[in-house]
Amino acid sequence: MLGGFRAARPMFMAQARDLVHESQMGLTYGTMETVTSIIFILTPPLAGFLFEIDPFILYPISIGLILISIIISYIFSPRKEN
Repeated sequence: MLGGFRAARPMFMAQARDLVHESQMGLTYGTMETVTSIIFILTPPLAGFLFEIDPFILYPISIGLILISIIISYIFSPRKEN
């Protein structure tokens, strides 16, 4: 899991660069680092809680979160103008 995150991190950092003005890059990178740190802190206890409820509930939840992230990425990805 961590290997996939390390591979994807430069990609979403590069994508953020195209979405914000140069003067806001420091704030953007700081916000992204804060969000990823919060995720790393909150997900292990949440995963443990869900695993105690039902070990197989993690799979549909993961698929749902992946679908949500694909939709959000599609909405916010830069497009070529005609």
